[in-house]
Amino acid sequence: MNKKSLILMKIDGLGDYLIIRNIIREIKNYKKLKKYKIIFITNKKNKDLIRLLDNDLFDKLIYLDTYKFFYYKVYRYFIFFRLLFIKGDILINCMYSRHYDFDILAEKINSKKKIAYWGDLSRCTELQRLNSAMFYDKIIKLTEQKSDKFEFYINKVLFERIFNVKIAVNTTKIDNSDILFDKPKFTNKYICVFVGGSHKNKKLSLESISFIINDILKNTIYEIILCGDKNDMEYSKEIIRKIESSNKRRVLNLTGKSPLKALFNFINSAELVLSSESIAAHIAVALGKKVIVFSNGQHYGRFSPYPLKMSKNYHAIYPPYITESVKTPEGIKKIGIEFSLGNSMDINLIDPITILNEFYKLYTVVNAG
Repeated sequence: MNKKSLILMKIDGLGDYLIIRNIIREIKNYKKLKKYKIIFITNKKNKDLIRLLDNDLFDKLIYLDTYKFFYYKVYRYFIFFRLLFIKGDILINCMYSRHYDFDILAEKINSKKKIAYWGDLSRCTELQRLNSAMFYDKIIKLTEQKSDKFEFYINKVLFERIFNVKIAVNTTKIDNSDILFDKPKFTNKYICVFVGGSHKNKKLSLESISFIINDILKNTIYEIILCGDKNDMEYSKEIIRKIESSNKRRVLNLTGKSPLKALFNFINSAELVLSSESIAAHIAVALGKKVIVFSNGQHYGRFSPYPLKMSKNYHAIYPPYITESVKTPEGIKKIGIEFSLGNSMDINLIDPITILNEFYKLYTVVNAG
């Protein structure tokens, strides 16, 4: 007997995939979904991550190079042609922030039933959202419940409503992490510092990050591993130049030099992680590591901070305006609305002393334990 096909579209980044993967893994094992094979359409950037963690999760994978899809017509037509041969019984667009071009992609796929979120307007206009809603047989609208607003719970609600199930998983934890990831051959304790940011408003200044690192080197026994992608290599070199000469030997710069598995290895064995709101922060949470995240508050409540019931190890530092506002339920709601579609607030409104104060609180706890 041939299995039915469930097509899942999640053409987002690494962090988004880490947040949804445990939910997909759970629903795959439900009795009513055993009769389905899962076809996953996702961002090409997720390829190494899926190979590392989830080789067994999907029956068919289709990777999309989003840059080529947006800017090269030949590539776009190639993808459209390739998807003509995909037939599904159910297609679910799992992206809450729908993009009109990806909605067109969903419209091209041959599936008996198509479902998507109503979503927000961070990647489309109101007119585009109204128009593309007609590509789907069912649109899921979320309630205003607080628990629905974090990305993990947004994903849970989608699948619970579609399949009329109660999803038990409540964590992004990576199972068998001790087996999957090796311990780096370092004899001394270290912390990982991720120096990058996808936008200048999400990236600490050279002065702030070097001040933080110098202070940690001066007052702790830790060594520092600098990590980031290739776009951060020059920035990391500038940081190294600002490290006090007596401590330079305690800093290892691996920015742009580490494959994904090595990155997981470094985080898994670190004492603490310092990071902007990036994939590194999501990896740290999934590995159960303590992480201090400095963020400008973009999409506050949806990707940051993690709810306490999901992780008690996620410590977020925001600019003072956000920190003060979220002290009350009314303020949390206000910030959630104000920053729901993006945020141009400069992360460098954060005083590096604030980050250091949080670090030393955790340092005391770690060393006391």
